[in-house]
Amino acid sequence: MSAPRPFKVDIPQEKIDQIYARLRCASWPAEPDDAGMWQYGTELGFLRSFVEYWLTEYDWRAAEAELNPWPQFMTDIDGIDVHFYHVRGTGNGRALILTHGWPGSTLEFLGMIDRLAYPARYGGNPESGFDVVIPSLPGYGFSQPPSRPIGPRRIASMWRKLMTEKLGYRRFGAHGGDWGSAVSTWLGADHADVVAGIHLNMVASWSRDRHPPESDDEAEYRRELARVQSRALLQKS
Repeated sequence: MSAPRPFKVDIPQEKIDQIYARLRCASWPAEPDDAGMWQYGTELGFLRSFVEYWLTEYDWRAAEAELNPWPQFMTDIDGIDVHFYHVRGTGNGRALILTHGWPGSTLEFLGMIDRLAYPARYGGNPESGFDVVIPSLPGYGFSQPPSRPIGPRRIASMWRKLMTEKLGYRRFGAHGGDWGSAVSTWLGADHADVVAGIHLNMVASWSRDRHPPESDDEAEYRRELARVQSRALLQKS
């Protein structure tokens, strides 16, 4: 199996120039009369000012520099090139894999890397450090899109291969949010022989099972799930 290849975010200047040219030549639509309330989409004045910010103030090279302090790699897993961060901490080799969701990216976790890997920098015990692995989901960031749709269970299998076959860990923990929580849940369900535990920041899920609960525990789970989902629906309204 091929070894991971070092990677660095370095977008060709030609690509950046193409983006700038497209922004400068944008054809603006007629603005709907909604008094800036965003009832029919993005408010045009805001969008114009945002594009102007991109053209005159935003510094992509500075943004790249913020993405590159930690080791990054690309590796082929099941025919898909996967981008990931891999930072070895000061502990005893305990590893964590952190999975983002939609519409997220590895950027969500960059502020956590040093705290998890090098706790002594923040007043902690250096032996508490973790090796931190942060992959981009297939089709996100710099990971290759799959040729056909794949789901979180398949990605969980890919993450097992990343952690055990590519990086050599015998056991690891997993964290996920949003779609990452689904991936991490499948890691715990299907790969408990190598997954020490999972941590989720989104636990709601939807079931197609229309049959009555089989146990009191299932009934309690469904009641709690309904409570959590009702809160999510309230926030959408």
